[in-house]
Amino acid sequence: MDVKEEGQAMDFFHGLENAKHGAFKTSTLNGWVTKAVQPPKTANEIYRLAGSWVKQPARTDGGGYVATYMTIKDEARMRAKK
Repeated sequence: MDVKEEGQAMDFFHGLENAKHGAFKTSTLNGWVTKAVQPPKTANEIYRLAGSWVKQPARTDGGGYVATYMTIKDEARMRAKK
């Protein structure tokens, strides 16, 4: 059974590991659905795209969406423990 190159490309794309390529797959699928980009026609094109995808680096500066609230009473308790 012969599988067309487009079918092989999609099989390769869907076979990419989600842990490593999840953001790439999501973004790429969104681009295809919105017709912002055309799906590659070969598995080699998908391979090159996935390999050159720029992943957003993880934050290492401790910044984020976490907030800590401390009252004057809490601060007094902490000082008393010292």
